[in-house]
Amino acid sequence: MSSLPKLIQDKLSSEKLAITEACKKAKLSFPSFKAVLEGRSNPNERTLKKYAVFLGISEDAVRTAAGTAERGKARAAKSSGKRRGRPPGAGARTVSAKRGGSGVEGAISQISTALKAASAIMHDALAVKVHGLEKRHRNVIESVVASLS
Repeated sequence: MSSLPKLIQDKLSSEKLAITEACKKAKLSFPSFKAVLEGRSNPNERTLKKYAVFLGISEDAVRTAAGTAERGKARAAKSSGKRRGRPPGAGARTVSAKRGGSGVEGAISQISTALKAASAIMHDALAVKVHGLEKRHRNVIESVVASLS
């Protein structure tokens, strides 16, 4: 029996089909179809039936033509021994770890800093009044302040 690329090429020639037309007719993606046509790839189990319908032959005939009849199961990928990424169970880095603090002390320090900044804003009467305004009024104040700098 002929190879799968040869069977496909014969079908394209006999029906005078372009590759893109054949892809649409076979309901296959262009890259996949082109790779099989050029002999760089074989159809997988899911697309095997589509090739059989397109060529008008049985799935076993397509499998034989593709040279996949005698194939066994795929081998497992080789492990390079290196692990990538964060080890399992390590969890995401905490805020204190990102900023150089250590555990609870770092978190308390950051909270204290944030509270001091909030307290300073709360004691600023203008900031409190501006915060209480409608958005359109805050936008006007923002544009005025931006024009000053």
